[in-house]
Amino acid sequence: KTDNFGSNWTDITGNLPDIPVNDIFIIPDNEDQFLFIASDVGVYGSRDGGITWERVGANMPIVIVNDLDYNPQTNTLLAGTFGKSIMSYSLEGIVPPTNVIEVAELLFEVTPTVTREKIFINLDGNALSQARFTLYNSAGQLIDQPRLGADASYDVAHLQSGIYFLHIESAEGRGVSKFVKM
Repeated sequence: KTDNFGSNWTDITGNLPDIPVNDIFIIPDNEDQFLFIASDVGVYGSRDGGITWERVGANMPIVIVNDLDYNPQTNTLLAGTFGKSIMSYSLEGIVPPTNVIEVAELLFEVTPTVTREKIFINLDGNALSQARFTLYNSAGQLIDQPRLGADASYDVAHLQSGIYFLHIESAEGRGVSKFVKM
């Protein structure tokens, strides 16, 4: 583990058996104390940042686990296995529940969806005036944080041809829409 962007590393294998690790998942918002690994012999978890590890799931067969994910709404760890489908484990009593904040989906429309010059954003006027926009390319790179014109337009003529995603955030929610620049 590193806390200085890779300049120095700390061994967190603790008492883990000598096994291949296929995935690691850190439960967010807990100062990196709750760690879980997917391995060739199941799932192991640590409550102390990797000092000690224990096998997770009394009913988990010894099976290759390739992927881990976490559902904060149910405080459940999900394990994608090889040959046994997906298994889930309640982390109640192990990991404190996180505060899940529901964010409303903000519906808006970008027209035209294929363009060379400008796009127009159709959204309720009040939400539009308070919205923050971010533009990403299809590789997920931040391209711009556009300011809209008075007619709720954005000039895309300077962009390279490709697929773009316009994200919007406001007090009323957030959303995303796709367009193609020719």
